[in-house]
Amino acid sequence: ASFECMQQVTMSTLVNATGNVISNADSTLLPVGPVVDEELFKRTIPEMLADKGSEELDFFRTIDIMVGTADSEGSLLLRMGKAVQSTYGFNIITDGIPYHVFCNVFIQGIVTETYKGNDKVSEAMCRRYGRADDQSETSRQAVNMYTDMFFLSPAVEILLVHASDNKIAKSYQFVFSEWSLPFIFDAEEFPPWYQGAGHATDLIYLFFLEFMPILKPNITIDASDHKLAKRMRVQWTNFAKYGNPNAPGGAKEEWPQYDANGRQFLQLNKLNMTVGMDYRGNEVKFFLKTIPSILETANSDAYKFSGILAIVIPIAYFIHCLINDLF
Repeated sequence: ASFECMQQVTMSTLVNATGNVISNADSTLLPVGPVVDEELFKRTIPEMLADKGSEELDFFRTIDIMVGTADSEGSLLLRMGKAVQSTYGFNIITDGIPYHVFCNVFIQGIVTETYKGNDKVSEAMCRRYGRADDQSETSRQAVNMYTDMFFLSPAVEILLVHASDNKIAKSYQFVFSEWSLPFIFDAEEFPPWYQGAGHATDLIYLFFLEFMPILKPNITIDASDHKLAKRMRVQWTNFAKYGNPNAPGGAKEEWPQYDANGRQFLQLNKLNMTVGMDYRGNEVKFFLKTIPSILETANSDAYKFSGILAIVIPIAYFIHCLINDLF
């Protein structure tokens, strides 16, 4: 019913309504998002995934999927509000994030929202990602942590659910790591400490690489950029047509299927288009296994991490807070 209703609404009406909801939101939570509508979503996603015999999960596992992330999705942190930086005496662009702010403010805030303030989880996250003697490295690790927690771990979680013992449909994972273009959506320029392909950078190559010189006249697009864009577009088109990003009937499969044992992925990069296994496996294990174990050991009633759901609430919370100086 909701889908049929939306088909009758004009694009301008939807865009204007969305803008009004976001601009007038008085909550730090995501004002627009998926809901349990008793049609498409009859239960929450964690509930559906936990029920191995659910109708929804059975259907999901009949569909070929392609799941991927940029290697520095946590570039969203560069949108941090000026009031936060002023309060704690740093500039995220020029200085990066101080160690004490990262562990005592940023991590503590995430753990409060996601794990009911479990101190053991805070300590574990600070030990894994914090670098007390190197502010630049702490800043890079903050981006990594944000990427691992809110993007990569949920991606792997859904891939594992889809691929495990699946004889019907195919799963594919990609990691986009090309960041040679001097452009990022989250800041006017790359901070001196920053590295990696930022959030949504892959979309440039998929959809509007040719328009970048118009948007940013100082950016030079070379033949290697066009080659990567063409290759990705062919892969995405193949997947849309055949459920397989590889060329149909090709002698060589350059993008292997993902399976729960090998966890194969394709790295998308101009100079390093390579196949790998278990991308950032230790970090993924930390969020999907280690933290739940800490919570269980502590007999905590903290929310046990399920990446699929956590991407809806905590990421929205922190983007909203940091951008609007509500942290």
